[in-house]
Amino acid sequence: MVLCSDLVDVVWSDDRGVRRKTTAILEEIAPAGAMVLLDMDRPPRRIETVVIQPLGYSGRARRCRLSTSGYRMEIDFDPGVRWQLSDYRPCHAFDPRSLPAPVRNISP
Repeated sequence: MVLCSDLVDVVWSDDRGVRRKTTAILEEIAPAGAMVLLDMDRPPRRIETVVIQPLGYSGRARRCRLSTSGYRMEIDFDPGVRWQLSDYRPCHAFDPRSLPAPVRNISP
């Protein structure tokens, strides 16, 4: 998983089949999924397929929950869709695994 901050478009079809699109902040991305922050008054009621553009990664919304800064949508990518850093490097990307291991104090 990589923590990031990048603007992307999220496209989905609503419960009436109408195609919707909004700009979102990509906050996390991993080989099998992503999390985006949506700035909306209310979350989409039913989402079958989500596409993150311009990346072209498609998947399904696993969860959409309210946070202090908007709705956080967790997306599971479709089978066969895998993200790799070499394919797309988000702006302001940070891999938490790059932090050094914490130093433990050893008491005498």
